[in-house]
Amino acid sequence: MNQRENRDKETFVYEQPTLTRDTREKRQEGCCSGCRQTFFGLREFGSDSSNPQQLDLHATFAPRGVLIFIWKAIVAIFVIATFVYTLVDSQYRGFYFSYVTNWSLLVSCVYVILSLFNSCCVSHRQHPGERQRIGTITALTWISYVIASHAEPLVTIFFWSAEYTRELEVNFDSLAPHGLVAVLILVDGILINRIPVRWIHYWYLIVPYDLIYLLWTVLHFVFDVGNPNQSDQDPSSNDDAIYQVLQWEDDWEMALVLTVLVFVIGPIFFFLQRRLTMYRFLCGDNRLRLRYIQNNDNVEPDNTGDSDV
Repeated sequence: MNQRENRDKETFVYEQPTLTRDTREKRQEGCCSGCRQTFFGLREFGSDSSNPQQLDLHATFAPRGVLIFIWKAIVAIFVIATFVYTLVDSQYRGFYFSYVTNWSLLVSCVYVILSLFNSCCVSHRQHPGERQRIGTITALTWISYVIASHAEPLVTIFFWSAEYTRELEVNFDSLAPHGLVAVLILVDGILINRIPVRWIHYWYLIVPYDLIYLLWTVLHFVFDVGNPNQSDQDPSSNDDAIYQVLQWEDDWEMALVLTVLVFVIGPIFFFLQRRLTMYRFLCGDNRLRLRYIQNNDNVEPDNTGDSDV
């Protein structure tokens, strides 16, 4: 009996293989390469195992047509004009980029300029059998859209729910950067370009963007930078905060609650945006909205499957 148990134990003995230095380096290199391919690689970025179709980069980032050109030109002019107007109209321009609204406007300007450039100047010529590659311009367009399409709606929600009061006049200064630009960015990205967004974008682009600005508000408080747009030189009044609802000194609990809400509302909105980008409706069995290459032709498939992007 003991001999049988010993034989059974010997049967399941497994010796861990020894990894050489070259093998470990190759595995690490493969891991880094895999991360890069996941974020920027066309196959991993544009399809998955359930949907082997290749994302049509030209049709996605550089759609052509007279009406499309007119639309993109109008959007670019409006967004850039909003940015320039708010900058010129700012009394203290050195403090202009202390506001997250203006961060979002700057990123939106980058996106609309690249979006218009892609449709006007990017060549659609491609040799038969040649694989499309994500170039620098396409990557920058993708990154700027992901950030702008997240930041603009959140800025709009934040302004009208927390910052706006009846004493503030509703005019171009309040409507354009807190609503109109957000609508134009989403329409251009979802309906015109149909740019896909993935959860990896949320963790690698959106979360750092939000954290960097929140860190700036904390540093602004710690180093007592002040706010020239609201300061009345009265030490008894707390008017030095960038936003009145983000007063880390006197009402840090409320500031912390708003910070947490950003990371609650953000993923919810990103999920809805992702669904709208992928499908024609938020739920149900409906056709894909994204543009893919089928049989090496720029044909938009009538696909009803639930495939990831």
